[in-house]
Amino acid sequence: MTKRFSFKREKTPSWEIELNDEQSTVLHIIIPSKGLYAMVEGLMDRLTAISEADADANASDIVKEIYMIAAEIISRNEEQLTISGAELEEKYGVSLEFLIAFFHGYIDFVEENTSGKN
Repeated sequence: MTKRFSFKREKTPSWEIELNDEQSTVLHIIIPSKGLYAMVEGLMDRLTAISEADADANASDIVKEIYMIAAEIISRNEEQLTISGAELEEKYGVSLEFLIAFFHGYIDFVEENTSGKN
């Protein structure tokens, strides 16, 4: 008897999001690579550690990084749609406040689907 192992799963976990565009585009975000998730964790750690003075001095860089990382996350979708940080802000009208909420929801999604897996 031949044994078989497949790296395919019945269903890859995904998190459904709806973009703010005329078509109300729906994307299914998939689990990130370890490198991308490490970027998210690093960003969240930096955001909680910075003081107001630091935030004022580095606001532009931090905001660009937030949009860039969010775009990378959103671009990891089953529909294979690639989105840039600039598009998130300009085309889809995503505010910084929404992105912070998005990151919290995203972290919950990843932790729910990766806990106990190693």
